[in-house]
Amino acid sequence: MEKKRPLFNIPKPSTDTNKIALSKIWCQLNDIQYQLGKKLNEADFKKFYIQLNGLKNELNKFKGFNLKENDIKKVDRYLENTCKLQNKITKKLDSETIIELDDTNFDDTCEEIKAKELAEEYLTDTEKNSFDLIKDIVKDTVNPDDITYTKCDSYLQLNYKDDNNKWICRLFLDKAPYIIHVFDTENGLISFDFDSVDDLNDIKDFFINIVQNF
Repeated sequence: MEKKRPLFNIPKPSTDTNKIALSKIWCQLNDIQYQLGKKLNEADFKKFYIQLNGLKNELNKFKGFNLKENDIKKVDRYLENTCKLQNKITKKLDSETIIELDDTNFDDTCEEIKAKELAEEYLTDTEKNSFDLIKDIVKDTVNPDDITYTKCDSYLQLNYKDDNNKWICRLFLDKAPYIIHVFDTENGLISFDFDSVDDLNDIKDFFINIVQNF
């Protein structure tokens, strides 16, 4: 399995009562960051810029809540990452287009995002086979029933005990060669290319080491 360069890792949300909402935003930011690494047309850049406006609006709403100091810092970091991604997009679009996009209704955008999140979460055969294999790999280390998943637009994230903060890996399985992101204590977030689900056995030690730390 081919190892790729370490990847930028967006900070994780906290584990309190705001965890679910922040985790969804975190997932969206990760997904947009991944998509921006592809070859996109102007319509794609516009779509992601508007989506980021919606996420920025959602994050600003958190500032009206009675949050802990650590949560406020995390929201600020999410906003910073959102702005960085938008700045990346502005380099691809002209100024008139940006002004037009900034006038887009934030609430409508957020409703579109929420509707997308509520769509039925099903697994493709490749996703299910990958999920089952990784559960089998770690079954002697943790209870395999504690391995759960979150389905994002572009990837399947495997979690421990349904906690998005305790994620095991992210699987990008749209087409081969597939991609998996795992976290290595020495190198941070790293990526591997693979051609079949069985190839995941080549990095089984990563999965075992990750769940051992939970």
